Amino acid sequence: MPDGIPFRLMDYLALVEWTCHQGQDANSTPRPHLLTRLNMSSGTWLNTCTYLECGNIVGSLSSIQAVLPTLGLKRMTGVMIPNH
Repeated sequence: MPDGIPFRLMDYLALVEWTCHQGQDANSTPRPHLLTRLNMSSGTWLNTCTYLECGNIVGSLSSIQAVLPTLGLKRMTGVMIPNH
């Protein structure tokens, strides 16, 4: 796995734009290719965004555990994204 995020900024921005439209007219923009590349359903992504709004950490168990010292925490509520 390379350092950093494994996708292009343009793909991420398309995902953010699509996510923003889901509260308005969900059919106005096509499903972003990044969700397919990440093997993630639209529903899983939108549920993940809900967890982010609540201030949770999202990621694999190892990545959640790795960031805790950086945040000065011993534990924190986190959400692991299921493989879909």
